Amino acid sequence: MTLLYTREYNRARGKGLDAAQTKSYQILSQAIKKAQALMSASELEALKLSADSKFYKDKLEQKFNVEIDKVIQEYSNYITYLKEQTDKSRNESLDTIRELVSTMFSRFEEKLTQFLAETQKNSLQSIELELKATRQLIETYKSNQLKIIDENVISMLERTLSLVLVKKLTLKDQIDLVYESLEQAKTEKFIV
Repeated sequence: MTLLYTREYNRARGKGLDAAQTKSYQILSQAIKKAQALMSASELEALKLSADSKFYKDKLEQKFNVEIDKVIQEYSNYITYLKEQTDKSRNESLDTIRELVSTMFSRFEEKLTQFLAETQKNSLQSIELELKATRQLIETYKSNQLKIIDENVISMLERTLSLVLVKKLTLKDQIDLVYESLEQAKTEKFIV
């Protein structure tokens, strides 16, 4: 976009400079024609009035100098106008370029902010998925450990019952036997 604008600006500037150059040549051509016309007129008058040549010569020179001063002033004014137009065009171009750069940076900041927000969102989703998977693993592990404990308790009860049922014991002996079985289960690591 900037390249297209620069190309169009240079083309317009080239057209403006071409027009200015053409106008300059026209002014110079007019000045030369005027000068030639004045010179021709002064030569004719000089021939006609040879007796008063010094008087007429001074008068014609003065008139010629006034005309040349006018042409020089016109040309100087036109050059000043062209310089002002060039400066104005350059300043407008700089302002346009600044606006384009500012717009590009604004868009870049927006895209970067959007990208960072999406990245953060994706990261949070990944972390949440990992946490969910970890919680599920913990629950599975807990469930398996509880099953193992249940199996150990059942096994311990079966063993205790098999020992107790084989013997006909008093209530006190049965309680002692249960405590002894629990202690033995702890030493055999049935209960952690």
